[in-house]
Amino acid sequence: MNRTTYLGVMFLVLLSAAWTSAATQPDKAVAVTILKANISGRTVLIRNLDGKEETIPFASGVSVTSIAEAAMNQHLSGGVGYQFVIVCAFKYGQKMITEFHYSGREAWKTVRATVEEINTAGRTIALKTEDGTELIFHADENCALNTNKGVQIFKAWPKLETWNERDVLAYYLEGKTGRTAHLVEPAAP
Repeated sequence: MNRTTYLGVMFLVLLSAAWTSAATQPDKAVAVTILKANISGRTVLIRNLDGKEETIPFASGVSVTSIAEAAMNQHLSGGVGYQFVIVCAFKYGQKMITEFHYSGREAWKTVRATVEEINTAGRTIALKTEDGTELIFHADENCALNTNKGVQIFKAWPKLETWNERDVLAYYLEGKTGRTAHLVEPAAP
């Protein structure tokens, strides 16, 4: 085998390995503020909770009703934005939004805690913080749960006994009706 053929084969092997690993990365839900929407260009400008801004494309066929309404009403202008939980798929090395779930206008809040109880019938999540404070959250119907196999929406959450994660980070909004959880994920060690 000559050098050119060898390099070509090695390039294809490496490309195949990178493509395979990128294609198998599970979907992930993220709490964001959407600042601008380009509906015809199928992109949104988001700000992550760490303040980083990025433009992310969304897949064709994804329902953008809530974003379109906000953009048409001029609520996204000026960087005020709306709070959303977006679900991102990582296909072939590119991040793409596959779902939008409108959450509200209040600022995002987070809490690191231990899961005490998930009541799917009553749509509540009981958490206990490190200082022993017990908090009860209403679970939004589209509350996302990040797992090692991808994203589950509250309606399909497993029972607490089948979910191994106990230490979590909950993303929530606090309004007139109390605390509403929109995203729960395993807390980083």
